[in-house]
Amino acid sequence: MTKRTLVLFALIFSVFFISASIAANTNLAAASSENLDRVVAVVNSSVITRNELDAAMTQASKQLAASANPNAVSDTKLKQLVLQQLIDEKLQLELAERAKITISDKQVTQAIQRIAQGYQLTLPQLKEKLQQEGMSYTAYRKMIHKQLLVHQVQQSAIGNKVTVTPADVDAVLAQYQAQSKNQQAFNVIDIVVDTKQHAEQIIGQLKNGADINTVAPNNTKDLGWKTAETLPSLFLQQLESMQTGDVAGPIQAPNGFHVIKLMGMHGNGTTPTQAQLKNMAYQMQFQKAVEEWMKTIRKTAYVKIT
Repeated sequence: MTKRTLVLFALIFSVFFISASIAANTNLAAASSENLDRVVAVVNSSVITRNELDAAMTQASKQLAASANPNAVSDTKLKQLVLQQLIDEKLQLELAERAKITISDKQVTQAIQRIAQGYQLTLPQLKEKLQQEGMSYTAYRKMIHKQLLVHQVQQSAIGNKVTVTPADVDAVLAQYQAQSKNQQAFNVIDIVVDTKQHAEQIIGQLKNGADINTVAPNNTKDLGWKTAETLPSLFLQQLESMQTGDVAGPIQAPNGFHVIKLMGMHGNGTTPTQAQLKNMAYQMQFQKAVEEWMKTIRKTAYVKIT
């Protein structure tokens, strides 16, 4: 859900040569007195309000709750991260405005259609999902519009400066394989007996078509669905080369000799193509470059958290 392009880097350093005090005074003079207590940050000639921060926090909290590690960040830390993201967004939207970068309604619609397709949803289904999550379609379009503007600013500033080496591609492949391995899940039945000979007898029976639940009923345990990271490493060494229905063993362990049968597996996706790996490597290098670029932008910007 990324990949957009555009415009030029020369504008970036000229944008923030305005005086910090003028920027702040211009902004505050434009704000009504009833809104002053709701300003949480001044960013050049823009402000971030409490309502903006609260809305962004709500979305970030939902995303975190739906992630694999919902307790990874405390509420306090999350609020700090969200506020910094909003500040960076304001700075980049100013660049877009000064560079006269525009995004049409058609571009927004096309981007949303691609997002829906990525989630295998129709546009009406996406709208319904947004409603269930408490976001209006109008608000969603505005969010996508801002994201497109920000990405075009980033692309114009550093897109053609990012290079990808063969080592970058190899690193992405290794990371992908590690993540893919951890995301695999196996449905395994385990039989553990005291001797290797007994285990070999069981293997012979199973390969001749015997029901696994009858060959050693008192020693058989259905482990259910387990991820690669929750299974014993001794089992994984066998499972990596097994297909559904295969039997493996004897596997010697401290508690005896194991015979395992793979009843099913999922999450074992195909390896990305070289072009896909190169694109993934580019996106990783691009994000690193954006982080460094934003540090430069911050140095010439007026930012005050109130």
